[in-house]
Amino acid sequence: MGSENGLLFLLDMHQDLYSQSFCQGDGAPAWACDLTGYDAGQCISDNWGLNYALASVRQSFQDFWDDKPAPDGIGLQEHYALAWQQVASLFATDTSVLGYEIMNEPFPGNYNLYTTDFETQALAPFYKKLAAAIRKMDPEHIIAFEPSVTRAGLGHDFNTGISETTFPQDFRNLIFTPHYYPLNSEDAGMDADSLQQTIPALARVSGVMKTPYIVGEIGFAQLIMGVDRSSVNGAVYMVDLLDEFDRLLGNWVFWGDTAAFKNNGIMLLDSNGEAAFPVIDVLSRPYPMLTAGTPISINYPITTDPASFTTTAFTYTYKEDGIGHGTTEIFIPKIHFPNGFTVTTSDGTATFDAAIDVLNYTKGPLAAHTITVSPCNTGNPTCISW
Repeated sequence: MGSENGLLFLLDMHQDLYSQSFCQGDGAPAWACDLTGYDAGQCISDNWGLNYALASVRQSFQDFWDDKPAPDGIGLQEHYALAWQQVASLFATDTSVLGYEIMNEPFPGNYNLYTTDFETQALAPFYKKLAAAIRKMDPEHIIAFEPSVTRAGLGHDFNTGISETTFPQDFRNLIFTPHYYPLNSEDAGMDADSLQQTIPALARVSGVMKTPYIVGEIGFAQLIMGVDRSSVNGAVYMVDLLDEFDRLLGNWVFWGDTAAFKNNGIMLLDSNGEAAFPVIDVLSRPYPMLTAGTPISINYPITTDPASFTTTAFTYTYKEDGIGHGTTEIFIPKIHFPNGFTVTTSDGTATFDAAIDVLNYTKGPLAAHTITVSPCNTGNPTCISW
């Protein structure tokens, strides 16, 4: 179903709190855990992330990073690598699969959270081992990797311990996918300074690793300490956040889940399977899918009142770089242009494929190109529509 609708899938070996054996976690089977002293009564339900501090959770992670033998005598990391090889062998030729994300939000266990010991001594060697194991089964699909969850959360420096010499020179299609959840992500509005520091930091780290990046998760929690924050604060935060991503030309993936996810997931669909507002309003925005050059700027300001989102003009500018060629493709969501739209270009021509909501732009003679998509009023016969 996904491939028929133009979707690609990044397969994520997901874990939270290491295992389903701990609190409301998920991930490793019980035989891969150290359950010594674990008591479910210790779990914190209002803010499940604090359960990473439990001694049994930390020790289970530490055993994994130390590659402690499982009950069958085989190392925990070897079991993990074998599991990934099974997955890679199944999907090696599947064109609907974008790639494989080695581990969701790796936690340092008992390593010092304020040094890079975990990154250099455990995480980078682990990624090298897993990437090599996956490549034996699948030489082509993207392999995605993250920094530690604490490294991303404490200071946003995103150090992974990985350098351009970590992976063999013949390794291809690696991508860095850190997550972005600043501490104020449940408040109305956002701290723009945080993201303005984060995107350049990601660019620096990615440059050292010689690896492109995409922010692999953004989002907000619906229920914080028993208070529903989704209807107003979360939507306002996301509008501000995505505006800033556009300004900084950053790429992002939204983390959407079900209501069952630790009782605080934010959903794209309601209980009837219909689009959930204002979440869909915020996320379904115009963006360049393919660019025949180098992006210069994206601008799509919308109101931050979740009760009355207002569509404004979308403007995209890119420049010639001697590498890009062909057409530039821009996604135009009907939800924001219900009455159609007009297109203005600095040069070149544009056509719209209503079947897939894509505006195709063929460049003209200028060195830089600007495309502006403006909303129409009801009943305007000159507008492009579905």
